[in-house]
Amino acid sequence: MTVTIQKIEKEDLAVWTALRKEHWPYHDDLDFLRKEAEEILDDPNADAFFAFYDGELAGFTECAIRSEAPGCQTNNIGYLEGWYVKPAFQRHGIGRTLVETVENWARERGCTEMASDTVPRDFPHSPVAHQSLGYKIVDEKVHFKKML
Repeated sequence: MTVTIQKIEKEDLAVWTALRKEHWPYHDDLDFLRKEAEEILDDPNADAFFAFYDGELAGFTECAIRSEAPGCQTNNIGYLEGWYVKPAFQRHGIGRTLVETVENWARERGCTEMASDTVPRDFPHSPVAHQSLGYKIVDEKVHFKKML
C-alpha cells in the first residue's frame, strides 16, 4: 500500500472544497469554504496537500507560516491549519505522512517550531493524534457565555 502526497493546485479547488466540507460539516456555506481555500492558494505563506492511498484520494492538510502561536518562542512558526483523513483510510499512517509533509514544508521555510490547534468537542480524537506525532498541549482555553 502506497501513500502519495500531491500539492493542491487551483484546478483541484472543487474536490478540495468538498473534502473540506467533509472535515468541517458544520460549515453550511460551501462558498465560504471555497473562498477560504482560494485564499490559502493565493497566500505565499500557506499551502495545502492531498494524500492518496493506492491512487485514491484519502485526505488533505493545510498549513501556513504564522508570526506567533501559543507556547512558541520564535516568530516564524509552521502552523498545521487543517488536517483530515477520510474515515475509511484512517489508521494507515496517512495522517502522519500528511503532518510530516507539512513539517518538511515549514523546515524549508526556516521554521524551527510547529504549532496547531483543535476543538476537542468537534474532533475528539485530535488531541491524541497530535500527541502521538510529538505535539505537546500548551494551552487549554475555555470560553464562557452568558445570556443577558
